Amino acid sequence: MAYLIAILITVFLFLGFLALTGFERRRGFRYFERERAELDRFARRVEFIFEHVDFASFLRHLVVSTVETLAHEVVRLVLLGVRALERLLTRVVKHLRLRRAVPLEAAAAPASPFVATIATFKHRLRKERAENKAAAESAETDGETVSE
Repeated sequence: MAYLIAILITVFLFLGFLALTGFERRRGFRYFERERAELDRFARRVEFIFEHVDFASFLRHLVVSTVETLAHEVVRLVLLGVRALERLLTRVVKHLRLRRAVPLEAAAAPASPFVATIATFKHRLRKERAENKAAAESAETDGETVSE
């Protein structure tokens, strides 16, 4: 039934077109000339597009670019989640390290006898320099000169 209705509508439209063009030919006047010319231009443009555009490539490009955009957004969201998790874990590790207090003796103990020797030498050297500097200052205030 739907096919019959579609065929009848098509036949009536075609007969109406023939009647209109016959009437216009007898009168020598076109009805809606500007609008019909614009419609003809639009129809030619659409026909040109359908003849020259590769819709398969267009559709493939559209699908690929849409999938790439969606994948980029998913990866960006995952990266934001990983960064948030990283910040959380960093805070937890910092908290756990601060809770475990390191005794001062263990922190001050040298790692090896060589390091202990060097540390003692540095300490003695600083002490001697401070003593020499104090002696030089006291000698200058007393009026004596000390040669180094």
